[in-house]
Amino acid sequence: LVNRTALILRAVQPPNDDNEETRRWYALMLAVVIIYAFHKPVYEQLESNPGYIQEVGLYSSEDSEVRKEGRYAPMRGINPSWDGKESLPVNPSDANVWRLHELLLFLDSVTKEEITPFLRLQ
Repeated sequence: LVNRTALILRAVQPPNDDNEETRRWYALMLAVVIIYAFHKPVYEQLESNPGYIQEVGLYSSEDSEVRKEGRYAPMRGINPSWDGKESLPVNPSDANVWRLHELLLFLDSVTKEEITPFLRLQ
């Protein structure tokens, strides 16, 4: 997690101002780092198709029935911590729990252009 964060901070220049754009940049960076560290299939999908971030955002806001749709295949095996209305009880040590609901709801809609600089870094 820390190594990926450091890599992004060296490779992608954050905005200089202390404003909403800067907070959004750091929130998006954090979301990508968490996905990279804990949800490799989702990260791999984003690398090959950065526009998939729209589906990732929808997954974070939808209820459990909608999450069963095929478009969420890279997220199969991930347990949500949110049911579209409230937090669900989850074991804090479970690595396969999707904990990005609130962060992605804060970001609202993320575009392919916004996420692309955070992907495919070596």
